[in-house]
Amino acid sequence: MQHGSPCIDRRTLLVIPGRRVKHALGQAAPRSCRGAATIELLDRLAVGCALGRRRRGVTISRQRLVGHTPVGRCGRVGGAPAVVDGHNLPVWLDEDITAYHRHLAYARRLTYLALRAFEYEAQQTIGHRGETLTARRPDDLLAVVTAIEARNAPLAGELGLVVGDGKVVLSLRDEILGLFDVASSTHRLPGEPIVTPEAAFRSYLRSDSAKIFDASGGYLGQGVRFALKPGPWTEHSCAERIWRLTTSLQIDNPPTQHAMVLYQDNAFGSQDCRAAFGDVIASRAESSTNVLTGDTSAFTPPVSVTAVNVDGPLGLDHETLRNRPVGDIAGLAGRGLYGNYILLFPKETWPAAQIAKVKDVLFRFDTVELTRP
Repeated sequence: MQHGSPCIDRRTLLVIPGRRVKHALGQAAPRSCRGAATIELLDRLAVGCALGRRRRGVTISRQRLVGHTPVGRCGRVGGAPAVVDGHNLPVWLDEDITAYHRHLAYARRLTYLALRAFEYEAQQTIGHRGETLTARRPDDLLAVVTAIEARNAPLAGELGLVVGDGKVVLSLRDEILGLFDVASSTHRLPGEPIVTPEAAFRSYLRSDSAKIFDASGGYLGQGVRFALKPGPWTEHSCAERIWRLTTSLQIDNPPTQHAMVLYQDNAFGSQDCRAAFGDVIASRAESSTNVLTGDTSAFTPPVSVTAVNVDGPLGLDHETLRNRPVGDIAGLAGRGLYGNYILLFPKETWPAAQIAKVKDVLFRFDTVELTRP
């Protein structure tokens, strides 16, 4: 390597004349000279100069270096271990070393999350959890990323499972809540009218049990809490992921604003392709705002649900809704189908008089899934 080169390699550390050390290590060097190799060299050089675990206590020099000075000889300045040049000029490395360790910690965290996401999506385990959490170099993490990228399909290498699309239309009232069965089996006193599924649904929506509140106790509106779990319509599928969602509100004389809000828990699941029908693998998606915090800022409160506004054509039956083109509501795309939901009728657009007219809501879930043999 020539003394006039601005590059930094693993053998010799050269600094451009008239540049600050930090600037020379970052912006001044060509792209091919930056990155992991440079920072790794600094880390090893500092260790070799007996900085050891005290690297965080040393500060980078802001002095300008004069001349093309090869740096790499260890020494002591003012009684402290340091890296010095031929003229005993100290080059303190701690600022870049500290940043390197912080960024590597972030990289470990992100790589580990990517590995766990792959394990959930692919329903396979390829190891590497321990190597990811204990990685000391970027190359160690790159090996994990390379192993993930080598797998490009769910259950890769296993026969008998076919990737395909699914489509199901469900009535919130009859098929999800099961009010049809409840209404038909209700024990009535003499003289009481017959309770229809529609009447039972309306009665529930107007009740105190249907009131939805936020985390601080504020009233949001009336809503329906429900859970989706494997049913006859998913008997031959597994690894179900939501792709698109379409709703059809069943109501007479709807209000001008008739949009609703669908909440899904951030804990959800899909069927295990190797297990019996009904066995669900659970996962959790948390807000990304906490992924790279924790060093200099506090974590934000966790969020337990993800919300998406839903609206669609009114008054469609099962068959008509099933035959429509794929909808455009993609707020839950990629998430597991099974879990807990809340369908909210916001108080701002849904007064009590309009709530009383709701008969049912149909959901169409378009999914990406595997078909069992």
